[in-house]
Amino acid sequence: MLYRHGQPETVWMNLYYSPVLDLSGRPAGMMAFVFETTERMASFIKL
Repeated sequence: MLYRHGQPETVWMNLYYSPVLDLSGRPAGMMAFVFETTERMASFIKL
């Protein structure tokens, strides 16, 4: 559930996570990529 324009909306998203390493190769953080797939999933469900 995501709130858009003050209203709750059901959405679908793909989430990808990747470690961010420092110069010594040790984990220093994390990068997250989020892609909304709501339209794709809605059209799939209608089939």
